[in-house]
Amino acid sequence: MQKPVSRKSRNSMHTHTSRSSSKLTAALMEQTVKVERARTDIRYAEEEAELLKQEAALKASCNLLTAKKELEAAEKDLDAVKMVLDFNEECSGDKASDFDNDNFLTTRYVNENVDVDRPPPIQSMDNDHVSPVPVLVSSHRLDPDATPF
Repeated sequence: MQKPVSRKSRNSMHTHTSRSSSKLTAALMEQTVKVERARTDIRYAEEEAELLKQEAALKASCNLLTAKKELEAAEKDLDAVKMVLDFNEECSGDKASDFDNDNFLTTRYVNENVDVDRPPPIQSMDNDHVSPVPVLVSSHRLDPDATPF
């Protein structure tokens, strides 16, 4: 047989049970808060990781774009240098040969026309226009080694 529990004992047990329940409820609430805080931290960490990935991708794209820009500028500089070198080669070759050719043609013309009484026409610099002004030419042959007047 069971002893009847006194009212005082019942109240004491109820109070003890309530305290234990309150402690458990407080612990449960504390753990729930920790879990929710951890979930929030994870959500923000995922967003931050995504932003860091995007930032890294943008930085890589910027670095690639900078390298492409530098390459294009270097190619343009190289093309300009090649153009100048090609122009100089063309000019130096053409000018020397043109100069020699002009001297040859002038000498040949003078030598072929020494006996003619009329002077040869004067040509302008562009070689497309002949001047009507006569030039006196002496009747002796051109001497390439002769000293100027």
